[in-house]
Amino acid sequence: MIEERIDKLIKTCQKHIDENCIIIERNKENLIWKLNNGYEGCVQSNAKTINEKRNDNKIFEMFIESLKYAKTGEKNE
Repeated sequence: MIEERIDKLIKTCQKHIDENCIIIERNKENLIWKLNNGYEGCVQSNAKTINEKRNDNKIFEMFIESLKYAKTGEKNE
């Protein structure tokens, strides 16, 4: 029962990571387009979003590792 809940949490976190990766890619494409078209002054919001989503993903990944450890008692190196 608890293992099923942990698996559900892991799946939810992975879904958020996947969604963040899509957002990161879109913002990278917009950032590159802006740089290539002379809009250097407008890139800050894209860069900020990319950094925020990458940081979010790191947190999700650490949480997933903690959940896996809670489930199995083994650390992944």
